[in-house]
Amino acid sequence: MPSIEVDFSGLPAGRALSLAETVRRGVVAALPDVAAACSCRARPCVASRPGGSTQPAAWIGVALFPGRTLEWKRTLYRALVDACAEAGIGGDAVSITVREPALENWGIRGGIPGVDVFEPSSGRAGP
Repeated sequence: MPSIEVDFSGLPAGRALSLAETVRRGVVAALPDVAAACSCRARPCVASRPGGSTQPAAWIGVALFPGRTLEWKRTLYRALVDACAEAGIGGDAVSITVREPALENWGIRGGIPGVDVFEPSSGRAGP
């Protein structure tokens, strides 16, 4: 269940929805197991970059359930960079950070802790 946030600079603000859709489509194409639950948000930002560069850039944060392999993450990184390239952002201007919060730190399916959904035998299952 990746939740993807893209901050971008150097592109018109009106391209946010297009960028979000392109990134989501790229991730789902590379990693079809996330299709039903992958969401992506994109928003323009003001950025100060080395050398005062004004070329398009993206900073991508991905939150996922813990346990994905390094190979899966490599596929994710490649899909994100490829999607940004499709949107006009060069690979050298893409920065990706992956976070894997514990299942108890996800409120899903109407506010149920993820641990209660995916590990009900943990003894922490609620009503």
